[in-house]
Amino acid sequence: MILNHEKCYMGFAELLRERMEARDRHAARLLAGGRLEEINDFAAERREILRRALVRDFKCEEKSPLLVKTRKFNEYRIDCYRISGAGGCDIPVNLYVPAAGAGIKHPAVIVPVGHWPAGKSEANVQRLCAGFARRGIIAATYDPVNQGERCPVSADDYLKARPGLSADMLPVAMHMLPGNLFYMLGENLGSLFLWEGMRVCDLLCGLEEADSARIGVTGQSGGGTQSLYLAALDERIIACSPVQCLTKLAGIVRHFGIGDCEQSILDICMHDCFDYADFLWALFPKPLMINASKDDFFSLDGVLELFTEISELYRFSDAACELRVAEGGHVMGRQSRQFALDFFCDVFDIPYLEVAFVTEEDDVLYAAELDCFDSRPACATAVARQMLEDISPRRPEASIEILDRVKSLLGANRLPDTLVYEETAGRFSLHAGHARLEGLLERKSCDFGITVFLGPVSSFSGLERFPGAFVIADPLCIALAAEKCEHGYDAETRLFNIGAMMGAPPASVRCGLISLLLDELEKQGLHSDQVTIAARGTAGIQALYAAALDPRISKIVLRGTPDSLDAYFYDRSLVLPETMIMPGLSAVCDLKRLAESIPARVIWDEAVSVMEKVDLTIYEILGSK
Repeated sequence: MILNHEKCYMGFAELLRERMEARDRHAARLLAGGRLEEINDFAAERREILRRALVRDFKCEEKSPLLVKTRKFNEYRIDCYRISGAGGCDIPVNLYVPAAGAGIKHPAVIVPVGHWPAGKSEANVQRLCAGFARRGIIAATYDPVNQGERCPVSADDYLKARPGLSADMLPVAMHMLPGNLFYMLGENLGSLFLWEGMRVCDLLCGLEEADSARIGVTGQSGGGTQSLYLAALDERIIACSPVQCLTKLAGIVRHFGIGDCEQSILDICMHDCFDYADFLWALFPKPLMINASKDDFFSLDGVLELFTEISELYRFSDAACELRVAEGGHVMGRQSRQFALDFFCDVFDIPYLEVAFVTEEDDVLYAAELDCFDSRPACATAVARQMLEDISPRRPEASIEILDRVKSLLGANRLPDTLVYEETAGRFSLHAGHARLEGLLERKSCDFGITVFLGPVSSFSGLERFPGAFVIADPLCIALAAEKCEHGYDAETRLFNIGAMMGAPPASVRCGLISLLLDELEKQGLHSDQVTIAARGTAGIQALYAAALDPRISKIVLRGTPDSLDAYFYDRSLVLPETMIMPGLSAVCDLKRLAESIPARVIWDEAVSVMEKVDLTIYEILGSK
């Protein structure tokens, strides 16, 4: 008996659809009303939501940008810079600078990179940047966090060890290394992506050849999302062209899920009901060109629906608002690049330049020719580790304060009062709105208390000999979560991302479901002052969360459960299932301190690793301690 991930996920997706429909109705009323003050207020509100979520000041050693090398061509040169990054994670930047006489100031375009393992050296990125330089526009592109030459592992080795994994999933997995740590601190990795983009803008503004009053941004896929962040939150950016990264959120969530952690912003779809169109509200009234493609997985129907709203918005401005649609799929192909080049020539009032595309092959260099480092740089987990070390001295010391703050984190999500309980031959299901719990109930004497085993039946052998009433509970796919043993995007990640964006992280929802289960047991006459939760491995983390929220839980027995989340900041080999993350907990306490603060008695069976097969079953531990 394992609860299906898809059922759990679609429950969240349906709730998100309802919220997005309410958001669309509100936006439509604003635009139909035509009150400019209200429209500007809504745009400012959308911008403020992003600012609160993403604008952070990271610690950085102040060093002058280092020009590592230059590659010269007839029409432009490539300057390879290394600029100071957060936590010692410096940023490699390639500047494509037009060949021109001294004293000429050129407009510039920042080109953030999407989920391509090659990063800034990806062929189409190079072609686009060279195209800008040929037209008299400086192009600045750089490797994002843990990507390109900043990737902490060998891309070839990683992909060979995972046959069938698409190349774009390598950057996703590498972003998750620091991204999950950011979530644990209650922060968003998108804040680091934004901060690094701003540092690249700083570099441009310090160049004698760059016109700091004329800087735009364009990027494809994940690079498009970064472009939206920059355009909305950096006043120096005057125009934006996001490429193949926009549609209606509810549609792409239903069919594909949210992709990367830097795009999954905590709580942004809770009360704020933030849709993709809201990025464009946030950057309004800057000149805008949406660069889409016909066969992209970012549905063109969704793009057209979004553009209908945004074109109405831009009626209240003199700025350009365009939609251009290329042939093909999710790639920055020739036509998409031409759209970007033409748009910024219009914005910067530069005459169009017809360049034969056959010359573009000369623009593609080997990655090593564009590298800015001599050796592999630090992994971005160092940034999260520095954040943890900065915040640790400010953690509360008193147990009562720890418990209050943890309850606040866990109690933010309220499940609907309407509960559906169904039972057949001891197996039951419990539904509360979008949330689901399934399990097996064994009605025996409550003289020994009631024990709730978290996980699948197969995790607990020999239960026919267990003397008291017990439940095997699988709240919101905890059984599958506990099986995750490798970093990377999967159904577990997908479920966490949608829940976290909606202000309903699965760990919090599970706590609510466990409390509802105890309510239901009491209704059925299975009441006891001794409620024990038993769990193996990382499922034990959920048991601690549940006991922090529900005082009816009097004892917890953990087998092979980690006693520290801080350890994950220092050891990249440790794997924490995403749905076990309670955003913000690491800013409050570590697991051991949480266990000391909750009223329940916690028994840690630390002698045996969860990965080892042992004969001793968990109920024998229950009986012996």
